[in-house]
Amino acid sequence: RTWFSAVNSQPSGELTLPEVANRLDVKQEVIYSLARSGFIQVTLRKSGRRPEQRVSFSALEAFEMKYVFGREIARKLNRSPRSILQFFESEGVRPVAGPGIDDCRQVLFDRQAVSATLDGYSVATHSCTP
Repeated sequence: RTWFSAVNSQPSGELTLPEVANRLDVKQEVIYSLARSGFIQVTLRKSGRRPEQRVSFSALEAFEMKYVFGREIARKLNRSPRSILQFFESEGVRPVAGPGIDDCRQVLFDRQAVSATLDGYSVATHSCTP
């Protein structure tokens, strides 16, 4: 048992793509799509006879710092994902991934562009109120 668990254990500091999907609370096909598109950096590791894609914790952290899912913004702002998409498009912020872009099922935005837009919007609305 000790030998088997040592041989089959995953390298420390890495997650499989299904584990990343669970962590980010999205479907596995979304993570596979983001990995294919290069949004999530993956490493190939040999697992038995075939290679397996793994994501390091640092690569996952880098992804989370750089990108944000549209549905995550919608949850935080208590809005529908569709209204969030329409709002950002009206502000000139386009998603970097999504159904109409690279066939990813989830809309993905650049976090910095979203923050700048929301910060500018809140400053503008606060300056207009007495």
